[in-house]
Amino acid sequence: MKCPTCGDDNPVEAQVCRRCGTRFSATQVTSSTPQEMDTKVQEEPSPDTIPEDAITVLQSRWAYMIHTVPWLVLFGVTFAFDFLTFGIFPAVAAICVIGSRYLVFRRTAYILTEKHLVIFQGSLMGRNRIDVPFADLNNILVQPGMFGGFLGYTGVILQLMDQRVSLLHYVPIASPLLEHLRARMNPDSPHEEEPSDNF
Repeated sequence: MKCPTCGDDNPVEAQVCRRCGTRFSATQVTSSTPQEMDTKVQEEPSPDTIPEDAITVLQSRWAYMIHTVPWLVLFGVTFAFDFLTFGIFPAVAAICVIGSRYLVFRRTAYILTEKHLVIFQGSLMGRNRIDVPFADLNNILVQPGMFGGFLGYTGVILQLMDQRVSLLHYVPIASPLLEHLRARMNPDSPHEEEPSDNF
């Protein structure tokens, strides 16, 4: 049986492609005709598995560190002047804030596959996945914010053809993400950048 994604031959009883990892549905295994498979390939479904050759871009460490510095300063000041609790309450608050920001940072990633940008948005409860086909990209706006240009990160706003917007926070300027997005986006789309300080 041919894989609808990569075209590799697989055993008839296979549930996933041995080359790219695409999961075969029951209809594909039992009753799909060649014409139906071609139609499914043209629809370009979101990738269920991330290919091994995909490019992964992690957020800049400033995603959590920029929130850490003020809390460390506050803890130092209260520890010096708080003789009653010796800074226990500020320390607990700092650990909660810094810990939560670090978890979100660790769970966030931007992954470039051949036809999609896969966005993993981190949260305290886990992470959400958003698949953005490159063909749907209408515009890319770069907004480094107040400190981004100095600290080496930027925010990226992806405008899609259907007017939806995806936000990428704390993208390292040195990463290949922007270059790849511009190279793969819809060729008829504008390539404007609008730097701003309010990201």
